[in-house]
Amino acid sequence: MKCCYLFGAGSDFPPPRRPGEGDVVIAVDGGLAACRRAGLTPLLAVGDFDSLGEPPRDCPTLPLPVQKDDTDMRVAALEGLRQGCDTFFICGGTGGRPDHTVANLQLMHELAQKGALPFLCGEGYLSSVIAGGRLSFSRRMRGTISVFCLSGKAGGVTLSGLLYPLSDATLTYDRPLGVSNAFTGRAATVTVEDGCLLVMWERLCNELPRFFPPEGEAAGKSQNG
Repeated sequence: MKCCYLFGAGSDFPPPRRPGEGDVVIAVDGGLAACRRAGLTPLLAVGDFDSLGEPPRDCPTLPLPVQKDDTDMRVAALEGLRQGCDTFFICGGTGGRPDHTVANLQLMHELAQKGALPFLCGEGYLSSVIAGGRLSFSRRMRGTISVFCLSGKAGGVTLSGLLYPLSDATLTYDRPLGVSNAFTGRAATVTVEDGCLLVMWERLCNELPRFFPPEGEAAGKSQNG
């Protein structure tokens, strides 16, 4: 597992764990300030630097034009993929402009489709997107958890160990059937066989779920070890 930490210019919500040896830290435009407040030195600063006024001089930069088709965050995430990262923590990706929050949810969808596991750090919650496979939560988790369809349909959705279980259900993007579920003190799983799911849960602790990709892909990778 190789993690990429992306620090954006939104609200300053720290990642659930600090980078380890070999992980990649990328500052996205004005997110450089949050990166420094966290005591981290970015491998790279990416952006048009409209938030900073000028490119930083104390780290390598990837300058981008102001007028472009991609967000600075997406360019930074693609750089993380090129660096071989398979797990992404997006910090400072919420709490600012709502259009950028939606853009980051779409970015998580893209990362999941490319085989990566993304996490978005928000105010009092964490969220992830899976394109097939299973998220497994320990019995220590507490609070609410919600599941939303991000594609036209998400088939084979099974929720176990939660207050409101589902078995081989189909969720659609136009009905929030999976909103406001809850952990119960038992181990819980969220599974989807076809389509993409956005999974959001209260951040009452920094424990992360394990991800098990669909059969035929790599073995499950722990996000806690």
